Amino acid sequence: MKTKTLLCLTAFPLLMSLSTTTDAQPVEYVKVCSQYGAGWFYIPGTDTCINPKTGVTKRQVANRQGTGAVTETKNSDVLQDAIDAKEGVALSLALPNATVTPGHHFGAALNIGTFGGATAVGISGAWQASDNVTVDGAVGVADQGDVGGRGGVNVSW
Repeated sequence: MKTKTLLCLTAFPLLMSLSTTTDAQPVEYVKVCSQYGAGWFYIPGTDTCINPKTGVTKRQVANRQGTGAVTETKNSDVLQDAIDAKEGVALSLALPNATVTPGHHFGAALNIGTFGGATAVGISGAWQASDNVTVDGAVGVADQGDVGGRGGVNVSW
């Protein structure tokens, strides 16, 4: 019994030192860009501020007098890339596969695709060149004017 008591008394300070925690320092995951008002944040790794709702970016640059002037960009490259990506997905969804039903030589299809607020319309056609060869293609236009297309040949044996 004395051994257990002695072991508990010696282990108690060690366990107490392990259980104490230090105050964690706050981590700033998103750096707020307060000089332009509410809703502005620094783009990580840069001195450029962005308003994610509008896509407008601003940053301080030195002019000839050495004072800071603000440059403003309406759509940042990152925002434009995101818009283009959404349109690309909408175009992909809108490019239909036209099929040629048995006994016919041509087929056509029309689809509408939408993704993340972007919309596109696509039309396709297919031609049964022989019993085992089909040629098809499609073209689509997104609401911001991006155009996409595809073509292909299917061979069966």
